[in-house]
Amino acid sequence: EDHAELVFVNAPYQCNEEEQSRIPAVLQTMFPGPYHEWWNAQEDLTYLRWEASAEYLRRYMCEHGPFDGVLGFSQGGSMASVVHLLQQEVSRQRTRPRDRVRVREGSFGPRRFRASGFRLPCSRRGQPTE
Repeated sequence: EDHAELVFVNAPYQCNEEEQSRIPAVLQTMFPGPYHEWWNAQEDLTYLRWEASAEYLRRYMCEHGPFDGVLGFSQGGSMASVVHLLQQEVSRQRTRPRDRVRVREGSFGPRRFRASGFRLPCSRRGQPTE
């Protein structure tokens, strides 16, 4: 009996040579490419391709959902948090139920998103995380 269907969504952007050269050699040995990314973090805390990736994921979920939960690793784990927040917003509008599960593995909180209207999650103390 089937208990779960797993759907895998790769990040929409393939790393170019310069971006790939910044990946530590040990990781390149463990995980051979091609390498994909949801965004590319810059030194000035801007995130290239962030808006386009968020829109790509939103469209994908609308076309292929609904989903009971989201699981992500590394940048994908950060995107899982973004998906969770976006679904929380939609559920407040009573158009879709909230996720039943969200798993972030080997993930990190983004330093800062400069995207209009995006709110970062709050820490346990109620302070925005960056």
